[in-house]
Amino acid sequence: MRRVSYWPYCFLLLFYFCIFSAPKQATEKFRSVAICSFSPLWHGLHALKSKIASMTTLPLAAENASSHLQQRLENLEQENTLLQSQLSQVREWLLSDDRVQEQYERLEKLHSAAHTDPYWKEFFKRRCRELSQRLELHVQSIAASVVFREPSSWSSALWIDVGEKQNKALGKRIVGINSPVLFGTSIIGVVEYVGFQRSRVRLITDEKLVPSVRAVRGRENNRFLLEHVNTVLFALERREDLFASRDQAHAVFSLLSQLSTRLGAECEDLYLAKGEIFGSSSPLWRSRSPVLKGLGFNYDFADEEGPARDLRTGESYDAKIKKEPISLLRLGDVLVTTGLDGVFPAGYRVAAVSKVQMLKEGASSYEIEAIATAGNLDEISRVVILPSLQEMD
Repeated sequence: MRRVSYWPYCFLLLFYFCIFSAPKQATEKFRSVAICSFSPLWHGLHALKSKIASMTTLPLAAENASSHLQQRLENLEQENTLLQSQLSQVREWLLSDDRVQEQYERLEKLHSAAHTDPYWKEFFKRRCRELSQRLELHVQSIAASVVFREPSSWSSALWIDVGEKQNKALGKRIVGINSPVLFGTSIIGVVEYVGFQRSRVRLITDEKLVPSVRAVRGRENNRFLLEHVNTVLFALERREDLFASRDQAHAVFSLLSQLSTRLGAECEDLYLAKGEIFGSSSPLWRSRSPVLKGLGFNYDFADEEGPARDLRTGESYDAKIKKEPISLLRLGDVLVTTGLDGVFPAGYRVAAVSKVQMLKEGASSYEIEAIATAGNLDEISRVVILPSLQEMD
């Protein structure tokens, strides 16, 4: 009878024990090196997927083309992919410049309003402080590309192609622990690990990341909708083939233009219920709907934005301050960061309220559901990194 050797099993057990006993810093470096090695393969798989998709749409006659023509097509596809990547980078830089210019113009308007309207003087001063901080952060921000997403933590984290190397090149630490990460004008996560060339971002769809937010109703809602309306207008102007007639196209453009004008009109901003939101971590093969959960939403304590309000009626607790009763939460309210968590600067969009749960008997706060204002985080390929608040202090 052949004798069984247990040494391989002992060696394997010892190997796993050493891996699980390794310090966190060592494992993070190992993961960063692994991501650097696998990110080209990840991009290659995406390119292969696009190539297969394009090959299925080619006419049958292309199957009989010469090998020289096929080689030419492959080269053109590679050049096209490279150009698309470069155009994406240029577009992100231009959009970043546009956002800085937009913030600067808004800051000028708020400064003028703060001097001319005594009733809203303090309100506009607070908005000026928020915008000044955001403008300072945007001037120092850098763009990055998503290079890898682990299937086991698809809705929790992603890897980007910047790190300590970029900090050294800039002569300042921009990419650091707790650096906020934006897509467009919305917060999507925070940097939790910084390697030499790669960094890992924890997404707001992860249950461990809990930003402090508050509901805003008024101009902020209008600006959010106006961005989408203008995007649709811009796209439709180049797709007149979608309309059955010129009259139909004119009617659609006229309606969207009127909506854009109405959304651009000035209106009051209301800062209401405060609370926390978080996601639900799940791997790629168990991806759930990108719905964020919210807890603890109330307005029990007065702050600089207004008096405390009753949870159910919305009436002010302060009898000296005459404020109309108003619902603390409503569908469509934009949730913006408060800055109270010490990680995210105040005033950035995070999500929009999609559902307000009925108050339970004896409840002291609302529970809500919300959708990220950044859209589908699965399709994000370019992001913007802001300096952490600790680095700015």
